Amino acid sequence: MYTFKPLLISRLTNGKMPAPDMLRLPDDTELAFRDESGKDSFAVPEKSYYILVTDNKEDLEKCRAEDNRISYTVWCGEGDADNADAFVTAGLSEAMFRTIIERGIENLKASFDAYIYKNSMIALMDSLPDMVWFKDLAGTYLEVNKVFSDVVEKSKEDCRKKTHAYIWDMDAEATSAAASVISEADVINAGHTLVNEEPLQTKKGMKQLTTYKSPVFDVFGQSLGTIGVGHDVTNFNNMGLQLSILIENMPLPLILCGLNHRVIQMNSKFRDITGLDMVALASFDYNVWKDKYLTPISDLGEDKLSHSRSREYTIEMNGNVRYFRVVEQEVIDHFGSVSGYYCMFMDTTMSHKYENTILKAANTDALTGLFNRRYFYDKAAEYAGEPIKLLYMDLDHFKEINDNYGHNRGDDVLKKTANYISECFPDGICARLGGDEYAVLLHGEAARKDVSAQCAKLEDQVRHIFRSGGLFVTISIGISESEGGLKNVDAFIHGADQKMYEIKKKHHEEMPKMDPKNTGRKEQ
Repeated sequence: MYTFKPLLISRLTNGKMPAPDMLRLPDDTELAFRDESGKDSFAVPEKSYYILVTDNKEDLEKCRAEDNRISYTVWCGEGDADNADAFVTAGLSEAMFRTIIERGIENLKASFDAYIYKNSMIALMDSLPDMVWFKDLAGTYLEVNKVFSDVVEKSKEDCRKKTHAYIWDMDAEATSAAASVISEADVINAGHTLVNEEPLQTKKGMKQLTTYKSPVFDVFGQSLGTIGVGHDVTNFNNMGLQLSILIENMPLPLILCGLNHRVIQMNSKFRDITGLDMVALASFDYNVWKDKYLTPISDLGEDKLSHSRSREYTIEMNGNVRYFRVVEQEVIDHFGSVSGYYCMFMDTTMSHKYENTILKAANTDALTGLFNRRYFYDKAAEYAGEPIKLLYMDLDHFKEINDNYGHNRGDDVLKKTANYISECFPDGICARLGGDEYAVLLHGEAARKDVSAQCAKLEDQVRHIFRSGGLFVTISIGISESEGGLKNVDAFIHGADQKMYEIKKKHHEEMPKMDPKNTGRKEQ
């Protein structure tokens, strides 16, 4: 609460004035006293309200000339003084004299309070994001705030003492329709605030307002007029605290954007995705961020009926790849126009992990981790139109390993062979077709490269799976090639199989037979 500090100035030649400390002052008032009696002139104090008690008419004229300051003057001289606010006649008691000065202080404080309250009210009105107005009983606008002035595109001064028709540039029919919503008479008769949804035609298009209209009464309880507040609910920018609370408590990352895709509201879950602090949000542009950090992994789906579109993206967060399905929904206002967008992020990372686990189980060989026969044949058919090279492989004498040393040792041979195949052909689709049969599919540019060195490396690695003098195993490799336009994938694979058997036959003729009773080799 402020303290009112008036100045009491005495300019009496012969008269007497009550002591200032005997005066009754209003609450929160501090009085200063200055005795200027006996001086030829005095300076009118700047930036202060004051009371001048004088018997010099020149003092009164000087005070009135200072029109930028409000003062209260008490005339104590002889004769009339038209410029004085109060008069003290000869012979007036000290008690009455004191009362006159006290009333002067009260009047000054009332003027001071009225000015502060009025300007505080105007400042408050102009700081609100909503339209605010005062009307008298006849419906004439007495005061409007800056938002109101901006909406009607007229200055505040131009709006004062003007009618609804003038301010909104309406004809008689439109004015009548607007007045039929909630009139000043309806509000005054109700005696309390009335709330209503009202469409409003402005120069910038239709707006939908939630209006709050309240009656204003004087000290006698008589109606003076109404005060109104128009809350624009046409777009997201004015939806306020309730919307913020709703968005923040959504279980999904969510943002609201205006027509320019600038963010209006963003919940903490979305901030976790972006890694932004509250300061950076002021310059956040959703489209720029999306293009920079989100990688699309699906086609864009659009639903014109629901005014939405969706797409799946990946984003790297804390060194991990996360998957999100992003739904971007247009928000349609009361008049069928797009007023903004909300963008919702649904985390599908776990679904992708489960899907990848299922796909891996369905497409891979459980023992070796290579692709299985079904997946391999599907890929061969998929790349049939491109240049492809097929390597069909089979281990030599693998049955003898199982028969003589057990299936555990046999499985170990299969797994090690699979690892070597993957290492030697990192650009290929490597598969175990069953038993001890493997295949590698090379497509595109990889199919045109010479693989002789890779095959030789694989043969050497397989030959050294076991130590010398122990188990001995080799691998036979058959190769088929196609420049594209392959019609029969099965025949193509069968051709590589046949070439592999030709190599295997040669290996069998050259390889020593394994001694079932000895870990070494028989004579060559």
